[in-house]
Amino acid sequence: MSAVASRSWSVLRALSADPPGRAGSGSRKSTFAAALEQSEQLWAAGKGLSPTASPIVLFYSLTQGARALAAASVKGSEWTGMSGHGFRLTSPAAPDNGIPRLRDLSVRPSGQGFVQQIAALLGSGMSVGETSLAALVQALPTSERLLLNEPHVPIALQTNDGSHNISVDDDERCLSVGPLPAELTRYEQQGDFSGQLVPSVEEVEQWLTAYPALRGLGAPLRVEQGGPLDFDVPEYRWTVNVVWPAARAGDHQTHYAWAASVCDVPYDWRLPAQAGGLILPSVGGSEQPIKPIIAWWMLLFGCSMLARYHPRTWRQVLDVDRSPDAVPAELLLARAAELLPELLLEALHATTTGQ
Repeated sequence: MSAVASRSWSVLRALSADPPGRAGSGSRKSTFAAALEQSEQLWAAGKGLSPTASPIVLFYSLTQGARALAAASVKGSEWTGMSGHGFRLTSPAAPDNGIPRLRDLSVRPSGQGFVQQIAALLGSGMSVGETSLAALVQALPTSERLLLNEPHVPIALQTNDGSHNISVDDDERCLSVGPLPAELTRYEQQGDFSGQLVPSVEEVEQWLTAYPALRGLGAPLRVEQGGPLDFDVPEYRWTVNVVWPAARAGDHQTHYAWAASVCDVPYDWRLPAQAGGLILPSVGGSEQPIKPIIAWWMLLFGCSMLARYHPRTWRQVLDVDRSPDAVPAELLLARAAELLPELLLEALHATTTGQ
């Protein structure tokens, strides 16, 4: 167990005696404590399983943890949750080459379920159409570390205040945004070195339409060269400095506060010190960015349904000798187990603060 996961479970367990929000007494309190206990036990069991079975247990660990969250946060009688999952797995078709890929395996909405209830509580976007498992992986802040490099599928972006990188006027705002997608990462030979080619304003505007927080800023004024961004992959990934017009002039502190306010996930201690935060994409036709806990929930649902009802297909995905997605899937499930208690704790804090 990682130190962060251990600490998160300790904090969650300590809340059982005095639950936050609406779970202070009665059936809400007992449900809160029981659901958290089940969530932790399922999580512990899932960590000891191989990837062929662990998504089943990890999915239900997250679901039970979310039941505790609902007991503490959801108003009225709806806190007991809904009976359905709210999604279903699209029956996977046999691929022509016999190797199933995460890009070919999808989930889609099916009625109104528990996940929709929690997403509304957190203000998260939800898929309104079919969404591939690969797209959900890409939407996670950890997507680059999972080694999936799906072309034309948006990933979570890292941003910071870009005004210290380039010259901007008082009535302009600038973000350093990256990594650039592969289709916009181009180079030209400059003497003995290969230099980055800056994408056009039109290309960047089109790229950023997948990110509601940035799409709402309108068309950029200009785009300038950024620098390399290390996402723990062998090759360089690049940022660009994107400049937008501002409604009014401001000093550096105003600019820095604006850069932080744009982010879907503000400054995070797990990111480099200069980071302003994360910009999250929308998926499956949603108009809102998908929060990490909801993306993980949908992803674990899809993997668990594959493991339960299509074990042959899931085993093929995990075949390291044949499947390009085998190692990413292994890393995905290890990362899910590491993050799950922290995600629950953050969601509980976000939904009960001020109640």
